[in-house]
Amino acid sequence: MELDGTFAQARATLGWILFWIHGPAEGIAEFERAFEFNPNFVDGRFGLLLSHGGRAPEAIEYMKKIMRLDPLYSPRFTYLLGKGYFFTGEYEKAFELIRRAAIQMPDHRPSHVLYSAVAAHMKRTEETSAAVAEVRRIHPEFTISSWMEFMRISSPDYTKRLTSGLRKAGFPE
Repeated sequence: MELDGTFAQARATLGWILFWIHGPAEGIAEFERAFEFNPNFVDGRFGLLLSHGGRAPEAIEYMKKIMRLDPLYSPRFTYLLGKGYFFTGEYEKAFELIRRAAIQMPDHRPSHVLYSAVAAHMKRTEETSAAVAEVRRIHPEFTISSWMEFMRISSPDYTKRLTSGLRKAGFPE
């Protein structure tokens, strides 16, 4: 940043760091500065920040756009698009995307956690049990409170939606 404050990738990386230190608002602001310097810059992490910052509809549009631009996109993008749909309450759309991401990334804890929550909201008992088992395989000490602290979600509605799904799935507080 000191060498070139207009370098979009550096700004985005700073935004990612600020997200983990301070939360979504600061991270999003830095990503938006990156886009001012390079309107064609794309970074999937921005979709996560939008979702965690209470802007899931924007996250959905952003992730759809970058997935359209890069047909060889990462399975993480599928997960992030599904997360956007989950936070907007579009469980049917979220379910298939998150399920696919969990299959493609068998050790990606966030995919399995979110899969368990969406399956629980949809009352899909078998899928919920399987997803919970995968989370416990990956992270045996998993608790809702530690996960929610890690996630850094600023929207009370999104926090409530995820927490409710994790409780329905049977995770300990």
